[in-house]
Amino acid sequence: MPLVSRNVRDADPEQPISNERTLEEIVQANIAPRCVQVRIIAAFAALELLPAGIGLHGLRNLGFGPPPGSWKFAMVANSILISIAAMLDGLHAHRRT
Repeated sequence: MPLVSRNVRDADPEQPISNERTLEEIVQANIAPRCVQVRIIAAFAALELLPAGIGLHGLRNLGFGPPPGSWKFAMVANSILISIAAMLDGLHAHRRT
């Protein structure tokens, strides 16, 4: 940042300079609140997987829904697995940033 300050002073010595920050600092300050929100939402989503799984298992055992081995059951099971994988991938991608 001293290089930027020096260049600004060379161009206009009367120009005030304050609050110098790098672009990375600005971006981190802007996404920090979103990180907290994403973690809270992910925690609630993870907590909801257990009762949802128990509910689906219970409904299936009571005779509701498609029977195991049918294409409809496979579609429901795969959609749940895809949702879980997408949530985990989103959390992993968020932690990399």
